[in-house]
Amino acid sequence: MVLTIEEKKAKKRERNKLYREKNKDYNKQYYKKNKQKILDNVKKYTKENKEKKDIYHKDYYEKNKEKILKRTGEWCKEYRKTSKGKRVGIIANWKQIGIICDDYEKIYDEYVISTNCDFCDKEFINTMDRCLDHDHITGKIRGILCRGCNNRDVLKR
Repeated sequence: MVLTIEEKKAKKRERNKLYREKNKDYNKQYYKKNKQKILDNVKKYTKENKEKKDIYHKDYYEKNKEKILKRTGEWCKEYRKTSKGKRVGIIANWKQIGIICDDYEKIYDEYVISTNCDFCDKEFINTMDRCLDHDHITGKIRGILCRGCNNRDVLKR
């Protein structure tokens, strides 16, 4: 019986899956013992094969575009509407713009429950009026301000 390429790949995937399940503890120990070596090899491979990987990812995306967009698009829209999705999005934005802190969850909770500007004590009209002010050089948080105070950089002095 001659197997097609797809059948050979499926058989190999199944064999690899069984091997990984059977040797789970050994693989964990090996990774722990050789973590830096493995990460260095991955970094080296990625650097040497950047163009190859880019082509692979581009081809994969083109072949599976509809499936990817359907899966991510619908899920993302729904997820971003949830309270957890909003929290994750806001915290990710803070990290992206360079805000540094030890406990983002704690800061987020304070940010959400704050009703007045830390500087002028003006009540926030809506969520768009609230800003987490930070030092652009150090990334340290200075306070939760209204949009007006944040634009004037009142806490910079």
